[in-house]
Amino acid sequence: MSDHVMDGVVIPDDDWRDLTEYEWAILNRLLERDFPGRNELRIQLTGCKVIRICGDGTIKFKIESGNAASVTSRVPVEAVASDADGIPIYYLLHVVNGFVAELEIYNAATFDIKRTPHPDELRVMNTGEHMSE
Repeated sequence: MSDHVMDGVVIPDDDWRDLTEYEWAILNRLLERDFPGRNELRIQLTGCKVIRICGDGTIKFKIESGNAASVTSRVPVEAVASDADGIPIYYLLHVVNGFVAELEIYNAATFDIKRTPHPDELRVMNTGEHMSE
């Protein structure tokens, strides 16, 4: 492997890590939803490396296997769950040039996330579907 450039900054190999069990569970939950390119994204995640870029759990991916996925949008699948205070927590899977790039996780009120929802609590939707609480 070699160092990876992210947003113009070189990230040394030692800073990248394997997915945690929780991250895998979230990704598997998102990929339960059928959408164009899903199977290719699953293959890309095999052996991928990640780096956490925000305290909320958002991670960037370094993909080392698989072919480009024919997704129809940058965020082909997303999910929502409720935080302890009822504020929605959003999970967006970003795909750039056909490759998994980021799992963005954020609280709708831009506050710190108070609890980590179980993956089964996520309501998964294809981009563009209405997510109502």
